[in-house]
Amino acid sequence: ATAKQLRCAVVAGIPERADDKLYNSQVLVASDGALLVVHRKHFLFELDYRWAARGDCFTTAVLPLPRRGVAVRVGFAICMDVNPEDFVSPFWDMECATTFARADVSLVLFSCAWLMPEDERGHADAHPSGEDESVTHSTAGAHDRCGRPDDNARTAADDVQLIEFASDARSSIRAAGLAATCNASTSTVQYWALRCGPLLRGERALVAANRSGTEVDSGAEGKHVTFAGSSSVMALGKRRVLAQLGSHGAGVAIATVRVSCCTL
Repeated sequence: ATAKQLRCAVVAGIPERADDKLYNSQVLVASDGALLVVHRKHFLFELDYRWAARGDCFTTAVLPLPRRGVAVRVGFAICMDVNPEDFVSPFWDMECATTFARADVSLVLFSCAWLMPEDERGHADAHPSGEDESVTHSTAGAHDRCGRPDDNARTAADDVQLIEFASDARSSIRAAGLAATCNASTSTVQYWALRCGPLLRGERALVAANRSGTEVDSGAEGKHVTFAGSSSVMALGKRRVLAQLGSHGAGVAIATVRVSCCTL
């Protein structure tokens, strides 16, 4: 219904039931409401193992564009998909991005529930909803809900210098009619870019939609988790952030990206 109303393709994360199994899934719905793609999370996080079955693979698809005969190759990823498998495979294998590069993907659609890094929680912008910032935060046993491993789980990532992206985000946010102040989690956005290493060339883009706000930690009574927000649109080849939201609150970011296309 939303896709039809807005007359655009919509990507959303859903719990999916299929073949008597549950999956942590991502769907792409066309502007006419037709279901085009279902990606089932391939690399599961520790919380996923409690309820979800593992998807068979990283999903890629050819998405037709309004211009007849032209399409874009799209890669789909959910949170832990971009990390080393179970935080134990070699860091630089970059399984997800490598798969996308081999498939000549030029647009990555990334849905996640990434937690705020511990060292940034004291510097985040104030909650616009007036939520109590004095609550105790828990990391549910890892640095990010479906993000980087904690210090005990880090291996080759220990001394990684994160990729620096130039930012056009402030002007993009103004153009979208949103507040100009964008206090995003810098290390989170840099890490997403780092995990796209094999895609950092040519006309490629990453659209990362991350959860924001706080919720009760199901693994620790009386504690809360804080999500990093910082949803971003990045031109990977140019290493630029084109549009970005802050670390708290929901919003809309609008960006025009150049990606390589293919013919149908």
